[in-house]
Order: sequence, then structure tokens, then C-alpha cells
Amino acid sequence: MVCEKSGIGYLSPHGREPFVKLLEKPCLPLALTLLLVGTLQLFHVTDTLDRAFFDSCSRATANPSLIPTNGVLVLVDEASLAEVGARYSVRWPWPRSLFGALIASLHQAGAKKILMDFEFLEPSDAAQDDMLAAYAAGCPETILGQMQDKTPVFWQDDFQKQFPQFAVGARMGLVDFPPDDDGVYRHYPMPGSLAAKGTEKDFPEGRLLLHWYASLDTTNRSLQFPASQALSAAPFVILGEQLQRQLEAKGVDDTNPTNIVPGLAGLPPLDESVAAEVRGKIVFVGANAAGAVDLKATPVGGIEPGALVHFTAWADAERGEFIRSFPRPGTLIASLVLVFGIILTGWRYSKIAWMVGINAALVLVLLAGSLLAFRSNYFFPPAMPVAGVCFALLAGSIHNFWRERRRKREIQAIFGSYVSKQVVEKLLKNPDAIQLGGEKKELTVFFSDLAGFTDLSEKLPPEELVRVVNRYLARVTDFILDNGGYVDKYIGDAVMGVFGSPEPLPNHALAACRAALASRDWMAEAFKDAPVKLHARIGLNTGEMIVGNVGSERKKNFTVLGDAVNLASRLEAANKDVGTVILIGEDTERMARGEFVTRPIARLRVKGKQQPNQTHELICKAGDAGAQQMEFVAAYTAAYLNFMKREFAAARAQFHHALALRPGDRMTQLYLDKAGKFEYEALTPDWDVLELKSK
Repeated sequence: MVCEKSGIGYLSPHGREPFVKLLEKPCLPLALTLLLVGTLQLFHVTDTLDRAFFDSCSRATANPSLIPTNGVLVLVDEASLAEVGARYSVRWPWPRSLFGALIASLHQAGAKKILMDFEFLEPSDAAQDDMLAAYAAGCPETILGQMQDKTPVFWQDDFQKQFPQFAVGARMGLVDFPPDDDGVYRHYPMPGSLAAKGTEKDFPEGRLLLHWYASLDTTNRSLQFPASQALSAAPFVILGEQLQRQLEAKGVDDTNPTNIVPGLAGLPPLDESVAAEVRGKIVFVGANAAGAVDLKATPVGGIEPGALVHFTAWADAERGEFIRSFPRPGTLIASLVLVFGIILTGWRYSKIAWMVGINAALVLVLLAGSLLAFRSNYFFPPAMPVAGVCFALLAGSIHNFWRERRRKREIQAIFGSYVSKQVVEKLLKNPDAIQLGGEKKELTVFFSDLAGFTDLSEKLPPEELVRVVNRYLARVTDFILDNGGYVDKYIGDAVMGVFGSPEPLPNHALAACRAALASRDWMAEAFKDAPVKLHARIGLNTGEMIVGNVGSERKKNFTVLGDAVNLASRLEAANKDVGTVILIGEDTERMARGEFVTRPIARLRVKGKQQPNQTHELICKAGDAGAQQMEFVAAYTAAYLNFMKREFAAARAQFHHALALRPGDRMTQLYLDKAGKFEYEALTPDWDVLELKSK
């Protein structure tokens, strides 16, 4: 395929340019976000997430201490099944006379309401049915459960016509209602329900979201239903059966509802320890045993008895705690507003990190706000807005990726000749920096040159020579980059590096020293078997310099300029004259003091400069020097200081000691000779300056 060259790379004539431009428009990420959110909505994924969030909020806000104290659960639990079964030799479901006994004892104890969460829909023994019908009708506080289209078998039309005075038609509450789509009971239809029969408070119409308080699951201690309000049915059944026997002994016909209340009134009161638990209270009676079938999944405790659902609905009515749900259209509008805002904001501000931070904060605000609203009995479904935020971030990231890609290509087309990747990255982050000119900064400059290169070039074929040079340049580059600097340029077999720009580097002098030592040590090891002696000469200098783009509109170069840069180059060359490997300037030594071992070399005057500069040799990291090396440095430094103070006799003795520790050291020998000479000669004005005649 033939391609055309464009300002951002090579594109096909039919190419991607229109597509890339489309990706750069905010309409595409907006459409993509709406499509993704709509897909979640279509497949009800957001509904599933909202239900999970509702359940989490229900558990987080449940508080057993808020349960109204005028309500009690009386449960046919495992203990009740065992105790009643053993006492009367019965199995579940119990004979209906025992349910009548339960109603009789609760009436006798003074319960305000008895709400039976049992469905007596199939006939049993006729005598048993008549007895339960009489106790349930005769005790006026009793409410029985019914289905939508079925009433208790013993309270049919013929019974209601026979005993109209008991108005049993109005004493039944609905106990069947559908769960949510996932099988969990979160909504409750109050009108006509068993819970509605237990309260005189007003309540909203329709299926209401329940505010949960506690769980009967004993494994969840933090949400445990109060023991004083969750009672076992066994004691009441046993006491009720005793009441039935007493009525029978008196000859009372307890299959006639008109005899129940007068007959019970003539019996002794119940044991106060039992009666006090339900007196004057709303009592919900239900089953909570493995053999019972009335078990429902709830948000707070997993599988719970249906009586707890009715009790919770009653408690919400008493406290006015039903949860109101934010309208679905309002949730959709809020989601769209968020999506539009994020997409348009991301279109103007392209920093992905900024977008991620803002979107993460939005998600946290949405979730925290929804939880706070839940604590105020208002449920704001967060899944759709959160999904909108996340998908907007995804779409915005794709949008910004293409826009940044185009922008990067444009910049790289101009600045691709830069050696340093860091420089290009800075320009990508700050396009305003792409201007002629620069700024003044304190930086450290690194110059390295390959000593012995001329001799080596005479002994190696060209291809091998290039391999050696490239190996050297590659490793020195690695040392510079690994320590936070950038490679400014290669000059033949020399390398120029800068520390502290383009990215700020607080300890740039220390970083340059580390790079220099790593280069020196690697050279010593890598070329120890070379046919000629090879090592790098390195010069470091710290100071103020101009950094930025210099050149013309047609050709620019990001580099550093100034006297501090020139001195670093001279120090690299001066290593040859003073017999060292790494020379550093005075400011570099000052910043590296304490971290590295150095020794003073000379007040050096380089060619073209009148003012001498104090220079030092960089030896090693502090702590890496051996005892003899440290002794040499101490002796040499003391001798140098005495020499500068014109105490030549003392200096000469110390230089002798230093030379014995390191025979052949050029500077030690130089100062030893000068100290002997200056003891007997008049000093010139520049007696303490070492002047270099060459660059």
C-alpha cells in the first residue's frame, strides 16, 4: 500500500485520519457511555447491583435497639417442637387444639393483639378445627393469616353467618406476597396485610421498602434480635393446654366461641413471669424451625421466619420508618447529568490522572451520599449513576488516548531528534515549554570521555572499535538515566549528561556522583583485559546554568548553557593532567560532603578563565573506603591544608606519609616537590594555583 507522509506519521490515503478525528470529538465517548449504561439497564444488571447495595445498607444501618418495645415475637422454634412433641407425643404440624391453647394463654396473659402467621387452609379433624375456630374467634384480639384467595378453612361463610357478632371477616390479614426478582423480601404490601392489622398508625399505600432492625440468625451477634422480644412458644402452649383442661373440668364447651372469653375469665391468672412478657403488647406468632415451611430470604440475616418480615413491617409503621425510593426517572436524569458533565470536562482537561481522581471522588460521593440518605430512610439507587461515572471515565480515557496520541505524534515529529526520552515526556506534559529560550536553574553537569581511545583505535578493526564504543556509551547512558539524569548529547566517544532537568531532582549532585562512580567501577571491571588500558575520565560540576530550547525555528535543541557547563567539560579533561579519574567542582563537593569520600586536588585555572576554581577528586561512597585508603585521604588532606596555609615543612612531612601509603600518586608527588621548593623560595602571586594551558 502506498502511503502519504503527514505531520503525525504515515497514514493511508483512505487512512485513519477521519476516524481519529471522530474519536477526538466528545460526542463519541458520550454515545459509547450511554450505550454501555443502556445495556446494563436493558439486562437489569443495575437492578442487581442496587439490590446488593440496599442489602449492604440494611445490614449497616440495622439497630436492634430501635425495635418498638410494645412488640413481641412468639416463635415455634426447635426447642418448642422438641418440648411440646415430647410432652404431648405429637409431631409438626401440631394438632389445631394446641394452636387454640396458644391463643388462649396469650389472651389470658393480656396480649393486646395476637397476629397468627399460620395458614389453616386445609381441613383436619373436625373437632380440632371447631376448637381452634372457637378460640380464634372468641378471643377478639386474635388475627389469623389468609391468602389472597383463601381464608382459614374453619372461618368460611357458614361460620361467619353463624357467629356474625365476632366479625371474623375483618380479623384476617394477608400473609402471602411475592419477593423481589432475586427471591429476597425487601418490599411489603401493607394494605390488608397481617402487619397492618397490628397497628393503628398510618402507613403509605403500595409495596413499601422495609427498614430492617435485627435478625433472628444467632450467628450474627451485632444484629441479634433482643431475646426479651423473641420468645419460645412452648411455655404458652403448655399453659394454654392447662387452661383448656380447666375449662373442660368446668364443663365449658370450648367449641363455641361465645363461651371462650367468659370461661377464661373465671380461671386463675397465668404465672406472672410468663404473662408479663406479652401483657399489653402486639404479639406476632410464627414458626422458626427447620421443619417449618414459612422461611423467607431477607437482606439482613439470610433465611428468616416469615413472622419476622411481618413484625418488621409493623415496626416500620409504628416508627414511621418505611424507606422511600428515589424515582427511577430521577435516577436516570441524575446519571445523564453526571455523564454529560464528565465527558465535557474530560474533553477540556485531558489529564487521565485528574479524571480518575475526580471520578473516584464522584463514585465515593455517590455511595456515601446514598448511604447517608438510607440512614434518613431514603434509598437512592446508586448503580446506574456509578456505572455512568465509570463508563464515562472509560470512554473519556479512550477519547483522551486518541487525542494524546495525535498530540504526541505532532510533538515527536518536531522533537524526535532529542536523545532523552524524559525531555520529550516533559514537552508532552507541558507544550508551553516548546518555545525558544530557557530558564536559569542550579543543575549538575556530567562529562565523560573514553581515555585510551586513540591507542585502542590503532589496535582494533573498525567494526570491533565501534562495538567497544557503543558498549561504553550504552552503559554510561544507563548509569545516568538510572540515577535520574538525562543524556544531553554524545560527542564522539564522550557523553554529556544533566541532573536536575527536565524533571526536578532535589539531590542532583549526589545522583551525578553515584552515576560517575558506577561508570568508573564498571569500566575498571569491563575492560580489565583490553589490549590497551581503558578508563573513563569524568568531570562533574554544579552551578547555575540556562536550560531550555536553543536554536532556530527550523532546528532546536534542549540543552544547558553557562560557565558551570564549561567548567565541567574542563574538569573532565583536567583528569589527564592531575592523574585522577573523577574531578568535581567546589559546589558539587559541598553538596556531596558526608555522603562521599573526596580529597582536594587544586585551585585550578582552566584555559580562558582568570578566576581559579577549587577542585576535588571523587573517590568513593562514604563507608566503602578501606582503612589504608582513609588513612591516605586523611594524610593527604591534612598536608594539602598545611600547604595552603604556607606551613610547608609540616606539609612536606605529611605528603611523605601520604606518598608511602600510595606510591606514585601524581598530586602527592607534585605538592611534595613544591613544598620543598617553597621552603626556600619567594612565593609568586599565583603560587597556590594550578593552571591548565590546554582544554
